[in-house]
This record gives sequence, C-alpha cells and structure tokens, in this order.
Amino acid sequence: MEQKDSRHRREKELRDIIETKAWTCLPDGSHTFRNGRWAEYSGLSVEDATPFGGPSIIHPEDLAKYTEKWRASLETGQLFENEARYRRAADGQYRWFLSRAVPLRDERGNIVKWYGILTDIEDRKRTEALLAGERRILEMLAKEDSLSLILDALCRLLEQHARDALASVLLIEDGRLKHGGAPSLPRAYIEAIDGVAIGPSVGSCGTAAYLARQVIVSDIANDPLWADYRDAALPHSLRACCSTPIMSSEGKVIGTFAMYYREPRTPSLRDQQVIQQITHLAGIAIQRKLTENALRARSWVWLI
Repeated sequence: MEQKDSRHRREKELRDIIETKAWTCLPDGSHTFRNGRWAEYSGLSVEDATPFGGPSIIHPEDLAKYTEKWRASLETGQLFENEARYRRAADGQYRWFLSRAVPLRDERGNIVKWYGILTDIEDRKRTEALLAGERRILEMLAKEDSLSLILDALCRLLEQHARDALASVLLIEDGRLKHGGAPSLPRAYIEAIDGVAIGPSVGSCGTAAYLARQVIVSDIANDPLWADYRDAALPHSLRACCSTPIMSSEGKVIGTFAMYYREPRTPSLRDQQVIQQITHLAGIAIQRKLTENALRARSWVWLI
C-alpha cells in the first residue's frame, strides 16, 4: 500500500510538472524552448526573444521590475524569482504569475542553460488584495468615517475584484430604496431609483429587498422584473444586475448590494465569493451607523 501511494504521488508530481508553464533559454537569455501550455496561454512563438515575452505580454506596471531582476540574474547567475501579471492571448486579460528560473552549470561552473517555470498565483493575489481592502474598510469604521464614504469604498473594492462590474449599495428606509453608495453609476440612474418602494417586481434591488434573497437578472432588457425600470437602466448601458440583500444581525433586510454589468451575463463564481464578503462588511457598517443614530436619538430625548 505504501509503495502504491508513493507511486501515485510521483505520478501526480510528474503531471504537475508537465502541466506547468515551462521554458528554457541560453546563458544570454535568448529563448530555446516554451512548452505547449505556456505557448497557448501567451500566444508567443519559439522565435520570441525572451522567455517571458517582455513588453508584449507583461503588464506595463510590472515590466521594469521584471527586466531589472532578469538582467541581474543573467549577470550574476543567481536564482530568478519574480511576481508579475501576464496577458492571456485568448481574451487579453492579465493574471498574476510567480516566475522562477535556475541555471544549469557545466563541470567548470559555467551556465549552459536556464530552466524556468511560471505558476499561476491569481487566486492568492486576489485574496491578499481583498483582505487588504477589508482592513481599510475596518479602519474607516474605527475612525468613524461617514457611512457614504465607507459604502463608496466598498463599491470600489468590489469593482477592483469583479471584472467589468459597477457596484451599488442601497439602504432600506420605510420600505423604500435609498441611495447609499455607487461611485461608478451614472448620477441620472441613481436619482431615478432613489426612493422607489420595494416589491415583488421592482428590478433586482427592490425585489431582493422584498424577498430577502439574492436576485440575479442576466438580461435587463427582457426580464419582467425590470419592466417598469429598464428605461432608466438601458440608456446607461446597464444590461444585467445581481442584487444581494444586506441583513442585520436580527435577520432584517437593511440594504442591498448590487453588481451591474454592461452586457447580459450572470456573476461568476469568483464574483459571488467577493459579493458575499463585501455584503457582510456592508452589513457591519450599516448596522453600526444605525445603532449610533439610535443611541444619538435616545440621548436627545433624554436631554429634552
């Protein structure tokens, strides 16, 4: 049994190596090999001058650091290691990769070849960035920043992590939707829905607040929930909307967190994970402000 488990581990390690984006180059940095997975991702041919593709594939903000580190490794023969965003040829999107390269030396210690691999670390980088964003929001709460500033910051945090999305937070006051935060939505649209009463067929947000559950509308132009409101959304190229209720600790709907898209679509699994985290933060912020307002009102009554 132990030998069988050991064999399976070795087979898995071999598969991992085969599936890794790998390359080799000569001592001067000129490229000699790029495996199929890396060639497919990058769209680069064997004739490309550098193993990583340089300006044609590395994000402009990461290029200088990469170039400096790679040049230093070529000059010193030391291990190369760097994190950078690389463009995916299929859709032009950038993903984070950890790049490592080690030199192969002959019996005299001269470098005869470099062997490199790239490991996708997009999920780790996103998680780190999201946690950093959450810390900033908690710091704003500790400093007692205004609710509008905090909700705008939450919207921007979601927009950083959900591709091509526009975020909005609406508060629920006396059964109506009230503007909370939406730094990227058109002002005319914000004003059009501010004050609308919630109900079973009131777009995505009004319906989500009424039913106390997430409402996903993949095509605003043709969904009956948006029959009375699509004329407000479509002129601003708002084509899809996912709205999630924000709940208090007592289970009451106190707001909605919405994600708008400029084309018909539904949220990805990653979008849903970000929505869940940010909606929780929004709930903490809103409930804290509601509690502060209630305490302030009681103080005024006592003073009177």
